[in-house]
Amino acid sequence: MEKITVLVVLSMLGLVGGTRCYTEGDKIKTRYQKIFKMPIYNKHLTVNAGKDLRCPDYNRIRPAEDYSSRSISPWRYRIDVDENRYPRKLAFAQCLCKGCIVGSNLTESNSHVSVTVTQTLMVLKKTACKGDKTPGSRKFSLKVEYISVPVACTCVLPKY
Repeated sequence: MEKITVLVVLSMLGLVGGTRCYTEGDKIKTRYQKIFKMPIYNKHLTVNAGKDLRCPDYNRIRPAEDYSSRSISPWRYRIDVDENRYPRKLAFAQCLCKGCIVGSNLTESNSHVSVTVTQTLMVLKKTACKGDKTPGSRKFSLKVEYISVPVACTCVLPKY
């Protein structure tokens, strides 16, 4: 039912469905933000691009204030860019440890496992307009898709 409601709202606002074709100059980003009342991605998010992907040793370094580095299953964010998707940029979480940081010595233990926590997100995917024969034209239509986005990491017992 929720999926049908979203499609009806998007169709009424002229974003998906029908034969509507867009060009890069159209204000898709603005329309997307108005519909969902959310930013494309949090610009204040700490992105650790290019930083070490090793599990931190809290005996040698002090964790930062954000949850991603204070967790017993720490993670970092990377920005995933897809030019054929709205929003184009999404923050994806990556676990830094295979195990979890447990015990009084604050080091990684393999008695538990770090796994990603995902959230299903609705995105709009660009597809080429059918029948558009204008030379050099890059017109596209939009199709609703649901993708699974890793948003954090958590510590769980391993599967046996």
